[in-house]
Amino acid sequence: MNTPAAPQQLSAALMNIRILLPESKDPDCENKIDSIHKALSFAAPAIIEHHGRLTGVNEAGIEAVFENGDNVLEGAFAVIRNASQVQKDDTSSLSVGIHFGPVFITKVSYGDFSTTLAISGGMREAHRLSRCASRYGAAILITETAAKNIRAFRTRFAARRLGAVLNAENGNREIVYDVFDSDPTEIKYRKRRSRLVFENGVEMFLEGNYSKARSYFIELLKYDRNDIAAKKYVFLCDKALSEKQVDNEVKYLEIWN
Repeated sequence: MNTPAAPQQLSAALMNIRILLPESKDPDCENKIDSIHKALSFAAPAIIEHHGRLTGVNEAGIEAVFENGDNVLEGAFAVIRNASQVQKDDTSSLSVGIHFGPVFITKVSYGDFSTTLAISGGMREAHRLSRCASRYGAAILITETAAKNIRAFRTRFAARRLGAVLNAENGNREIVYDVFDSDPTEIKYRKRRSRLVFENGVEMFLEGNYSKARSYFIELLKYDRNDIAAKKYVFLCDKALSEKQVDNEVKYLEIWN
């Protein structure tokens, strides 16, 4: 039996890159394997260039950790840039989730088998963010916990406060930001222009003032009818008002079980 290597414990930014795999009835899943190879070919160089460490590749996506939180967003932007070159500017199938937390990294082996193992409960949050990003018209979602570990996050990067998510398993509540630096120019311009109105609406929503929150999102949609997140909020406000929720009840964009 091989002697296990001592695990390395880090506090790190945790990235998950979601890959939208093609539907395939082929039991050999050749199309899926090709998609994973292609994604790795544009993601790995970007991650390594920005001092990240690849820790996993599977159907759920590509996992990486960044010891320096300042590098994780630059790495995400580079992944999306590389993807746009490979996929001819179509990056709609790509989304990135970023969280921050402890991770244990070690090498495990038995006989001829050897692999690097990364264990982190926080990576599940990164997975979940990457899966739900497209529902809110976002390419990159990052938790406030991760954002606090990035120097001057709100001034250095184009981001808007998207809302709150709840992990029902442990009761943890996280504020999430939509980072839109890598969005197409027109979408980036619209999000930047409407950021204050959008965030005012989010603030009212989190306070339980659904009527006021709705008015902000309706105002936003008058000049940007394609804002997916604003449309989602109008639906949630209508639902909360029709169900006569307690006024100060906090509502969540996502509840993860």
